[in-house]
Amino acid sequence: MNKYKGIHLIADLVELPDFALKDPEVWIEGFTKVIKNLDIRLIKKESYVFSPPYELGFTAFILLDSSHFSIHAYAREKIAAIDIFICKKVDITSVLIKLLNAMNLSESNIGASQLVKRFITNGEKNEQ
Repeated sequence: MNKYKGIHLIADLVELPDFALKDPEVWIEGFTKVIKNLDIRLIKKESYVFSPPYELGFTAFILLDSSHFSIHAYAREKIAAIDIFICKKVDITSVLIKLLNAMNLSESNIGASQLVKRFITNGEKNEQ
């Protein structure tokens, strides 16, 4: 069994509705709701909206005491990339599902996802 310090989940979200692609603050609120149940201290919230001449979209993140949540959204394509890194033992897939539920989205919005155990201490490799 792998011993590890953190778990990293990256996911591609697809077919997102307009509300999830225009205002990064809705994601900041969703992130904040989910972390309240994880006993993790919030350090900082930040977002930036891209407008022409750049591709329409935004980046938002929450910096946590031992981890982070982030999203990079592309409005025209109706896609986003989510990055969740938590340095404690949690079911990170359920964290993603809770985030989607908080955002009124569903598992059908997950196009792809990958889990990576971080800081593995017994020399084993991550499964690919």
